Amino acid sequence: MAHPSLASALPVARIEDALAAHHAGRLEEAEKIYQAIVDSNSRHFDALHLLGVVRIAQGRYEEAVTTISRALRQNHRSFDAHYNLGNALSALGRHKEAITNYRRALGINSQHPMAHNNLGITMQAIGRFDDAAASYCRTLTLNPNYAPAHYNMGNVLMLLKRHKEAVESYRRAVEIKPDYAEAHHNLGAALHALDRCSEAILSVHQALMIQPDFSEAWCSLGGMMLRLERYGDAHTAFRQSLAIEPMSKAWAGLGYAQMRMGNGPDSVQSFRNALEMDPTNIEVHSYYIYSLDFIPEPGFAEHQAERKRWYECHGRQFASAIKPHKNDRTPDRKLRIGYVSADFNHHSPSLAFGPVMRHHDRSQFELFLYSGVLIEGKETQFFREMATAWCDTHDLSDDALAQRIRDDGIDILVDLAGQSFGNRLLVLARKPAPVQVTAWGYATGTGVPTIDYLFADPVSVPENA
Repeated sequence: MAHPSLASALPVARIEDALAAHHAGRLEEAEKIYQAIVDSNSRHFDALHLLGVVRIAQGRYEEAVTTISRALRQNHRSFDAHYNLGNALSALGRHKEAITNYRRALGINSQHPMAHNNLGITMQAIGRFDDAAASYCRTLTLNPNYAPAHYNMGNVLMLLKRHKEAVESYRRAVEIKPDYAEAHHNLGAALHALDRCSEAILSVHQALMIQPDFSEAWCSLGGMMLRLERYGDAHTAFRQSLAIEPMSKAWAGLGYAQMRMGNGPDSVQSFRNALEMDPTNIEVHSYYIYSLDFIPEPGFAEHQAERKRWYECHGRQFASAIKPHKNDRTPDRKLRIGYVSADFNHHSPSLAFGPVMRHHDRSQFELFLYSGVLIEGKETQFFREMATAWCDTHDLSDDALAQRIRDDGIDILVDLAGQSFGNRLLVLARKPAPVQVTAWGYATGTGVPTIDYLFADPVSVPENA
C-alpha cells in the first residue's frame, strides 16, 4: 500500500504534466492525462474542468458540456467552469443556457471583460441587440483596447441600423489591431450602407491586402462595384470570391453582373446555382425569375410555373393569416390608392406610371406612395409632391409595411415591381388591401394569387396567354 503522503502527491504531479502538455498545444496528450486522473478520481474538479476545456478546443462541444457540468457539481463557485461551460453551450447554439452560465460566472467575477464580451455575442445570436450592445459596452469599460469588442459592437450597431456609430467602432478596432481583416471588411460594409462607396472600397481592399483569400470580402467588393455600375469589375470580384468559396450571394451577384452585361444564359445559370445553394432565398428566386425573361427558352408556361413555385415556396404561408378589411364603405368618399415601388426616381418604369399618377383626379382619389428608393434624385421629389402621404419603407419589415397599409385604409394597392428588383410581393401576399393590382414595373405577372389584377396589353402579354 502506498504511503498516504505519496498517494496524495501523485495527482498533483500528473495535473502539472497535463497542464504542460495543454499549454504547449499537445491536446491529445493532455486529454489522456486528464482522463486518467478522472478515471482514478471521478470527483477531481480540475481534471474534469480542464478535460472539458480540451474538448472545447477539439470542437467536441457535447462532451465538453457533460464533463464541465460534472466539474461544477464538485465546485459550483468556479468562475472558469461556468465561463467555459457557457462557451461550449454557445458553440452548440444552446444560447439561453449559455447566457445563464455567463451570468453565473459574472456573478462570481463581474470584472472579467471576456465574459461580458461572450455574453454579448450570445445575446446578439438570439436577437437581443440592445442587451448585446450593453455587454460590449461593459467589456470596453473594463478593457478599452480590446479590439474584438469594438468589432462586435460595430456588428450589433449594424444590426440596429446605427451605421455611423458602427463606422466609429470598426475604426477603433483597426486602430488597435491594424491587421484585423474582418474589421476592415465590416468597416467597408458600414461605409457602403452610408453610400460612401469610395471609402468602402478602400476598406475592403485593405482587408484583401491582409487576407487575399477572404471570399466574403471579394463578394462585398463585387456588390460595391454593382452599386457603381462597374459591371466588369463586379464580375471579376464575384468570380474571385467563388474561386475561393462558392456562396449563394456570390453566385447571385455574378448573375446580376452578367445580366447587366447582356449575358442572359450565363446569368440564368448563376441565379440557378445561387438558388440551389439557398432555396429559401426569396430575393435570389425573384432574380432567377426575372432573368428568365432574357433568354428564348423556357416558354411562357414554364415561366408561369416558376412564378407559381415562388408563391408556393415563399408566399402561401401567409394566406391563412389574411384578415377581413375594415375600409370605410361610404359610397362617395375619395378612394385611397397605394403604390408600392423602389423606383420613384429616374428609372424606366417611372416613365410609365409617373404620368398616370400625375393625372389622377384628386377630387376622387388620394395617393399613398410607399417608397423603397435607396438613392433619391430630383425625380423622387416630383413623386413626393404628388403624394397625399409618403412612406419610406427601407427599414419596415413585410409585416410592418402590411400593417401600415391596413392602418392607412388603402382601398386599391398597386405593386409597381412584380418580380423585379426591390419588390415587396410578400407584403401583397398578406393582402393588406381589399383590391390589389400589379402594373407597369414587370410585364408578365407575379404568380401571387392575392393580387387580383394584372395591367397588360397584347404587346407585353400575348392574347393567347
